[in-house]
Amino acid sequence: MTGEEVPQVVSKAVEYARAYAEEVQFTALDASRTDVSFLIQVAVAVQAGADAICLPDTVGHITPWEYGSGLIH
Repeated sequence: MTGEEVPQVVSKAVEYARAYAEEVQFTALDASRTDVSFLIQVAVAVQAGADAICLPDTVGHITPWEYGSGLIH
């Protein structure tokens, strides 16, 4: 799957989940090592119906201050 296809697939997956669940959360695993502009594209796709977007630092790659700074973008 290409980076261009991911937001479309994510959007469809969230819409599908929304049809079967009251609450939908989307988790971008290893988000701390992902390009911020790509995360933004995926987050926009998630607006298809997710109640929450989780951006974990699954490998402990960054400090809390760096994490907070990245979220400000």
